[in-house]
Amino acid sequence: MFTAIRSAFTENTRSSVGLNDLASSGDGDNNNSGKDFPNDARKYVKLSEVVEDATDKIIPEYSHQPKAQTSSSQSPVSKKPPTYVQLVSAIVGYSLCNSQLLIINKITLAYVPAPCFLLFCQLLASGVAVRVLAELRVLVADKLDVEKAKGFLVVVFTFVTTLFANMKSIQLAPVDTFICLRSTTPLILAVLDYVFLGRDLPSAKSFGSLIGIAMGVLLYVNIDSNFSVQAYLWIVVWYVVSIFEIIYVKHLVSSIAMTTWGQTYYQNILSVPFLLMMFILLGERQVLENTEWTYGAVFFILLSCVAGLGMSFLSFHLRDMISATSFAIVGNMCKVATILVNTFIWDQHSSPTGILSLFICLGSGAMYSQAPMRDPSKSYAEREVLPCLSRQSYRWIVLQTGGKFMAICMGVLISLCVVLISIALSLEGNEVAVGTTNPFAKGRDKMG
Repeated sequence: MFTAIRSAFTENTRSSVGLNDLASSGDGDNNNSGKDFPNDARKYVKLSEVVEDATDKIIPEYSHQPKAQTSSSQSPVSKKPPTYVQLVSAIVGYSLCNSQLLIINKITLAYVPAPCFLLFCQLLASGVAVRVLAELRVLVADKLDVEKAKGFLVVVFTFVTTLFANMKSIQLAPVDTFICLRSTTPLILAVLDYVFLGRDLPSAKSFGSLIGIAMGVLLYVNIDSNFSVQAYLWIVVWYVVSIFEIIYVKHLVSSIAMTTWGQTYYQNILSVPFLLMMFILLGERQVLENTEWTYGAVFFILLSCVAGLGMSFLSFHLRDMISATSFAIVGNMCKVATILVNTFIWDQHSSPTGILSLFICLGSGAMYSQAPMRDPSKSYAEREVLPCLSRQSYRWIVLQTGGKFMAICMGVLISLCVVLISIALSLEGNEVAVGTTNPFAKGRDKMG
């Protein structure tokens, strides 16, 4: 009797049943059946239901009961798989923007060493452009909505943090160093894809490619002549937040009914206030006052705004087509063009051995193939969250934290980032930034 009642509470319509309904339903069954449904059992039903709901909100893909399809904007959106042409077009477009934006930002920071100001210009320009084109009905973008904006707050935090850490990394270290270390993200994402996004573990070939990436990175770090503690701290900040951002945004674009341009608009326009606050707190106004404004500086700022708009749209567009690990692999592989351009335009790059180790990483990444989605009938999802953590134990953890497990994880993540950023900023005056001198400024293109 108890099993039948518990199963009834965990059917597809479970999410639409309130706690009061659960209580009244339990009381009715208790009155009708007497000894068959004691008070302790009824309390367990209601308690387990609350914990299951909290678990499903944190890892919705692992709910062991299928969800009922509703018209809510929070329901997963059923989409047709992309065609070959659409997938190739998205990858090529994203690769072009991704590969050149890093170089453009590096050059722009040589002219104007103010990362927050540059990001503020890029995101504001992208947000305004999307809104204007949407009003002209050139494209379709969702208007700002309070409920949807709340869901994007975590995305905005991770987005701003990764962009700022990215800027500081390439300002303080060669582009090659950043590319090499970011190529290791698939090592972590392959596991997180399996745990949180329902994909299978990598095949033997893909596992070998991940080992090749790790070996290439170890070789590069051992011979890195431009080693900078401050630069590596910023890369660690980027690494930690970026991994969370890739997984979380992949889940977000799959669960919130929004157009790709709408997601681009939300991400960019909601990030502007955060960057404005960072611009004031970090004192970049004084940096701008001491900057020698030239036509080249203005040109590269405008160029970075255009490339940033394309990057924002295509990143969301491509995330919706492929897995999180494959997205990271594409991002790493398109850096081949970045390396070639970086090698030819100036001398701020690694030695031949360093470039060789970098190509080992990228070549290994080319061998990686996307893991398929797991077969639910063969999955441990109904019994376990992780191979070493049973679902019952996980529910106990969620229960002990009052259903705020995700909030606690976010708090730990933010605290870790604050500590690392504080250490990196404290070293600001102790190390000489690599590449802060501008090899392009000739003194003849001054403005005014």
